[in-house]
Order: sequence, then C-alpha cells, then structure tokens
Amino acid sequence: MREAVSSTSHQQLVTWLEEQIPRWMSQCKLPGFSIAVVHDGAVCYADGYGARDPERNLPATADTLYGIGSVTKSFVAL
Repeated sequence: MREAVSSTSHQQLVTWLEEQIPRWMSQCKLPGFSIAVVHDGAVCYADGYGARDPERNLPATADTLYGIGSVTKSFVAL
C-alpha cells in the first residue's frame, strides 16, 4: 500500500510549483496555465495562473477548459 503524501511534502510541492510556474510561463510566453497534480487517484493540488483570455482579462483557474484543436489524437493515458 502506498503512503499518503505528507503535509510537509505537499507544502514543499505547492511552494515549488508556485515559484516555478510563473517562471515557465514567462519563458514560454504563456498567457495562462492550469495544472492538477493527482496522487493515488486524488487531486492533491489544482490551480490556475495568468489569464485564460488576456483580451478580456479573464483569469485561468483549475477548471479552465482550453481549446487545443485536434492535437488530442496524439495523447495517450496510462
């Protein structure tokens, strides 16, 4: 049986993500970004960064849906 993520390691992950994601967004020139981290089938972190619609200044959230066209044909889930 797997151990649950400890609150210390969870907080370390959150701190690291909150430091890194804005940097990655800047480097890649991304206006918005949403992320979910799943551990043992449960979402342990979900958030949005930046804007989902920069022209209307609408924020990205953990629930933002992004139109990505037909690139989903190449996705594989394990």
